Amino acid sequence: MRLHRIALPLLLAAALAAVAATPANAPRKLDDRRMSNVYALAHAGAILDICLASPDAAAFPEAKSREIGDLATRLAAVVRSIGAHFRDTELVSIYDATRANMAADTKLRFHVKSNHQYCGERTLGEMRAYVAENEALIGNYLAGNRAAAPPKK
Repeated sequence: MRLHRIALPLLLAAALAAVAATPANAPRKLDDRRMSNVYALAHAGAILDICLASPDAAAFPEAKSREIGDLATRLAAVVRSIGAHFRDTELVSIYDATRANMAADTKLRFHVKSNHQYCGERTLGEMRAYVAENEALIGNYLAGNRAAAPPKK
């Protein structure tokens, strides 16, 4: 019991000293929530990458291929905005590497083929909504508005 009374103030003092010693323009440490967001965005980006690299992609209408590419670009822009907000120059690299590793995964490739028909219309509609929702939620959060989630359609 006595050890807790001594250890807690020492830990708090050490934490405050570490925060005070961090320069104002230093990047903030990557936290679990940020990494979870980047991971989820990378997963969506990997699905889009798999669709564009699929054997069926050559037969996609030009508008569909362009839309898939645009959705992927918008996801990357969300990650760039997170990185810029937190002054984290490595976040985009983490996103790109994670997305590439996921897109190379045989199980995910099979899942996208079997369950998403290489971005069939239903999946493409879900991706449109997912990207728009994340742009709004993360954009509002980064703007300091911390608004509630947009209403479900």
